[in-house]
Amino acid sequence: MWLNAILKNRKAIEQLYGTRYSELWRLPYWRLRQIGIDPMHTFFLILLQRYFRDILGLDNPDDSKKKPAKPSLLRRVQQVVCEVVTPAWVSNPPRNVGLYEAGVLKADHWRTLFLIHLPLAILSLWKDTSPLAAAGACDMASVVDTTMHLCCASLVMTKRKLTLNRREKFQHLLRLHILGLQRNFPGWIFPSHHLSFHIYDFMDLFSGVRHWWLFPFENLIGKLQRIPTNHKPGTI
Repeated sequence: MWLNAILKNRKAIEQLYGTRYSELWRLPYWRLRQIGIDPMHTFFLILLQRYFRDILGLDNPDDSKKKPAKPSLLRRVQQVVCEVVTPAWVSNPPRNVGLYEAGVLKADHWRTLFLIHLPLAILSLWKDTSPLAAAGACDMASVVDTTMHLCCASLVMTKRKLTLNRREKFQHLLRLHILGLQRNFPGWIFPSHHLSFHIYDFMDLFSGVRHWWLFPFENLIGKLQRIPTNHKPGTI
């Protein structure tokens, strides 16, 4: 699909699915096992971001075509971001998250959003036992479960200490989330959902994801980009 598309469509495919064609596939000795799955890009920047922006429709909640999201959910998320007190080392998302003015969120913002803020917002608004529940919250039980399975999978995946039980729990939660997507949001399954299952395999090879995700390298790239230069390669 990517190989036969024009440049504009290629960029759209890359943004939506996070994958593209590689010339490496033409090499007879190239094997899929030689490719590492980075949790930062695959899970945080694709699965979490796409679920928030496209599946829940919180990127543009006023669009009536985007279900089940409503402006009330985004307002609740923004309220939680503003009111919840977190440690200084936590990378909180912008207070106007979901709006154009918030800019581009980093991977750590998406991770924090799904670990802290979105669960609190979803449970307070769509859990029928919540004192702040919206009208018709009982009809959103399946969506709440689908969301929480993704949030909990992210939590288990990023634990500092990896155990066999946590590894199996991550795979189980991710499977439940995808089954929920098929039930509540048919047509919203990405190649990255398949790739995310291979994070389970790499946990067996390299231990917890904190040992091999690309956050340290992205931080290094950021430091290099902030070095003052004259923007003329090869000269001082």
